[in-house]
Amino acid sequence: MRALAAALPAALACVLATGLAAAPATASRGRDVAVIVHVRPSAELPRTARPGQLALLLRTRARRDQSGLMRVLRAAVSRGDARAVQSLWIDDSIALRARPALVAQLRRRADVLAVEPDRPLRIEPATGAVAAAATAFAPVTATGAPTLWAQGQTGRNVVVAVLDTGLMPGFPQLATAPGSWFDPYEQHDKPFDEDSRGHGTEVAEIVTSMAPDVRIIAARVFSDGGRSTTSAVHRVFEWVLDPDGNPKTDDAPSVINGSWDDGEPGRCEKEFDSDIAALRAAGIVPVFAAGNAGPAASSGASPASAPSAVAVGSVTEADVVSAFSGRGPSPCGNAIYPTLAAYGEGIPISGPGGSALVSGTSFAAPQVTGAVALLAGMFPGATPDAIVDALVRGARDVGTPGSDSETGAGILDVAKAATLLAGADHAGPRVTINARWSQDSAHPGLVLFGRAHEQGGGTSAGVAAEAFIGLRGVPVSPTPLTVAPIDGTDSKVTGLIVPREVRRLEDGRHSLFVRARDASGNWGAVRLIALPVDRQPPAVRASGRRHGDLVSATLLLRERGSGLALLRYRVEVGGRPGRWRSLKPVAQTHLTLHVTRGRHAILRVRAEDVAGNESLSGFTIPR
Repeated sequence: MRALAAALPAALACVLATGLAAAPATASRGRDVAVIVHVRPSAELPRTARPGQLALLLRTRARRDQSGLMRVLRAAVSRGDARAVQSLWIDDSIALRARPALVAQLRRRADVLAVEPDRPLRIEPATGAVAAAATAFAPVTATGAPTLWAQGQTGRNVVVAVLDTGLMPGFPQLATAPGSWFDPYEQHDKPFDEDSRGHGTEVAEIVTSMAPDVRIIAARVFSDGGRSTTSAVHRVFEWVLDPDGNPKTDDAPSVINGSWDDGEPGRCEKEFDSDIAALRAAGIVPVFAAGNAGPAASSGASPASAPSAVAVGSVTEADVVSAFSGRGPSPCGNAIYPTLAAYGEGIPISGPGGSALVSGTSFAAPQVTGAVALLAGMFPGATPDAIVDALVRGARDVGTPGSDSETGAGILDVAKAATLLAGADHAGPRVTINARWSQDSAHPGLVLFGRAHEQGGGTSAGVAAEAFIGLRGVPVSPTPLTVAPIDGTDSKVTGLIVPREVRRLEDGRHSLFVRARDASGNWGAVRLIALPVDRQPPAVRASGRRHGDLVSATLLLRERGSGLALLRYRVEVGGRPGRWRSLKPVAQTHLTLHVTRGRHAILRVRAEDVAGNESLSGFTIPR
């Protein structure tokens, strides 16, 4: 939320325009309305993955899930019933402007979960800032950051994304790599901060006051005039996962800062929950301001209320919760809210509007963001969960003992969090894996074999692993793998993907995902390999000769793909089929059949490979 002057700290910074939620229902017959169509997702995504890898998976899922709906919308565009159609792959939805009749039609589709308004947001204008005093409070010192600076930890090489009003050109820590700046409104192709006080720039200044050597990338949540829409925010979150649009490059941030909300405190809004969960799964810590709607209970707002978000409240220099700070419990599920607190009153800045003291959770949140950057640089193997857990456990408890609905776990203490992370096992095992089709007819399927290396300071004891086979590029139903320790840090990993899982795959290249977890519960990075699936059925040839009432038959099979899984035969005599009998699926099989001479008979043969391709063959037995 856009924090205002210290004299008016409770004013909201970002609010939802009133009455817009009902726009599709109340629109006039001829005018179109802006909506977001949420598609029914076909599969869940992995709980951990590299950002670019996850972006690729989300794009793949969206293309598949939205293909039928996109055909309908293209036809609607040609009729003039829809326009501005855009896929939002991060949460499997489609943004568009459509006539009310089309919106009603979309709501009735089986592949649509919901149709929601694409709601405009706006920033309340600032009322000014209090001139900075010579003895201004130094919140950075109180957070413990100088302790880490003394150890050489300044956030070097850590990337932080500031999602706000923008960023002034020439900001010292602004990254220059491709994709470092994003404007979803395409109004400014270079860094720019629209807000008169440079709200986004001020936020970035506080981040870098905590972690001086981070690299900042920035995106505009708000357009010229201070407006935004939910679809634009979805696009910003997509950019976070893959800033340069190339999933092969490692350019995603370690942490994002969002000092804004949807302006509806106390309302459980889930619009951005899946976006934020995707960021967390990709190893990105999402930090959001808890809101300036206090002191009422349950005055938090989205996106800080998302289950995967880190919500930051505000305290005064005297370690007392700020009157304006958003309170818990969370409007979504009565969870603890905020996650923790930092200093949000009388914060000195020297942004584009000049030196001033500012107040609001907008300026408490970037202190936590900077703390995450310090820890990510100090412990590069630490997962987002490990970093957040350390911040929560290391927070200085104030007020009611234990976590509470005013300051969450307590006040930020990054030095204590670093102590908790030091020497701890905070990185999961690294997996190397290979796959081949089984040559054992008694155990058909996809054979997996490889190793798991524990790299977080733990041992190989207690390591577990699982595999996901990709259904059109999206992982489905995990298969537990067998893990056997080799030595103190390495384990042997083996497993078998059974035929029924392989048969769900279409012809082409698919993805196999494997990951391992250590005894401390840390998941390692997901390993992905390509899995070719050939839908060519086995070649079957049957022949035979009669010797009185006995028939000698030979079955020849050839399978070059996934391996044979099933071989059956039956004999039809006088048009009456016998029952199917199973044989061991090998390349060559000899049968001796009893068929009375003179009877009309046919030998039927059925072969099937692991991927589910089936062949039928046979021959007429001579009379």
